[in-house]
Amino acid sequence: MPNHHFLVVDDAAFIRNMVKKGVLGEYPECKFSEAPNGVDAQDILEQDNDIDLILCDWEMPEMDGKELLDWVKHNQATQQIPFIMVTSRGDKSFIIEAAKAGVSNYIVKPFSNEKLVEKISSVLDGSDSSLQPPPPDTAAPQQAQPKNVSSALIQDSSTDVKKSPNKKDSIKPSAKNKKPANKGKAYIRFKSGRNDVAIRDLSLKGISAAMDFSEELPAILEAVVVDIEADKSDKIAVSMNGYVFSLEAGESKPDAKLINISIVFLDKDTGKMDALSKLIARGRVA
Repeated sequence: MPNHHFLVVDDAAFIRNMVKKGVLGEYPECKFSEAPNGVDAQDILEQDNDIDLILCDWEMPEMDGKELLDWVKHNQATQQIPFIMVTSRGDKSFIIEAAKAGVSNYIVKPFSNEKLVEKISSVLDGSDSSLQPPPPDTAAPQQAQPKNVSSALIQDSSTDVKKSPNKKDSIKPSAKNKKPANKGKAYIRFKSGRNDVAIRDLSLKGISAAMDFSEELPAILEAVVVDIEADKSDKIAVSMNGYVFSLEAGESKPDAKLINISIVFLDKDTGKMDALSKLIARGRVA
């Protein structure tokens, strides 16, 4: 197996380490370079000409992933390096934008190691045909789509917060139990699915929320994405990358149906932090 050299770019060290761990399971002899933003990634790419694949977040400070992708594809020395976008931005519009810029593939957080390796392997062995023209569609398209963007890439990578399958449709604590303080609504995307949650507390550092017990509890330190609704709206105001910090039964009995979960945010992107600050300042949540 070739000793591949991967460049991992993400502003969160936790995410970079998670990606590296997943890759090492399939490519144990590989080499890594890493950067917390696009500017540092540029420096690495200008100094190192043996990188085989770039795994890059979208939202980062100083230079984001889309800006780095544009630079890579317009730089003669780097334009042939495969580029996989690893991001919480799962809307089709973002996937189309990245595909137009020349991305090799796209994976939405959170993801399993198996899914990550599948994307990487398909790019490295040349079997990935995700950017081939999609089959003709007789139905009128709702949105113009670039000719080289495959519908398979979009369907495989995209996630719609409103339509994605939930683990539970809503929070329904037992009538016998005190309803948790609800300071707003959010959705937590786990590897195994999505949960609606009632926000108990929110800050720039993290979120505390209550959710229905599911058949499969998340793991401590599991990477997640938290989609927070705007005030009096079903629209998502901001999506934050984070990890599960703590889990606690919401009721003092072995068959508790309610779980309190705390998540620590990882993002340093100024756009996300500004959006989160505005939610808090407006009193959307305390």
